[in-house]
Amino acid sequence: MGGTKILAAVINSKDGIIARAKIATKSDSSEKAYIESLAAITHEAISISGLKESKIKAVCLGIPGSVNPYTGRIGLAPNLGLKNFYIKEKLQKKGLAITELGLQIKAEIEKLREQVQNVE
Repeated sequence: MGGTKILAAVINSKDGIIARAKIATKSDSSEKAYIESLAAITHEAISISGLKESKIKAVCLGIPGSVNPYTGRIGLAPNLGLKNFYIKEKLQKKGLAITELGLQIKAEIEKLREQVQNVE
C-alpha cells in the first residue's frame, strides 16, 4: 500500500506469485476508504488465484511509514495522510487475518514465502 497504488499478490511456496491485483490509491482517501480498498484488492487477488479463502495461511501488508508490527498501529504514513491508525484491527474486522505488518513489500513477500508451506 503506497501513495500511488495498492498491490496485492497471492504467493505459494512452490510457484511464487500465482495471482496479482492492482488499484490506484486516491490521494484524498479517508481511513475507511483505505480499509475498503485493501480488503477489496486482497479479495480480488485471492479470487483471481482460484483458491478458496480458507486456503490462505497469511496476509502481509507493507506500508511506507512507521508501523508497529505487534500492535498494527501506523504511527505515521505521510504519503497516505495516516497517523496513529490501528490498521490491523480494522482489516481484521473486514475478514483479513493480518499476520505481518512491515515497511517494505519485498521484505513482507519473503516472510510470507517462508511462512506458507502449501496454499494449494
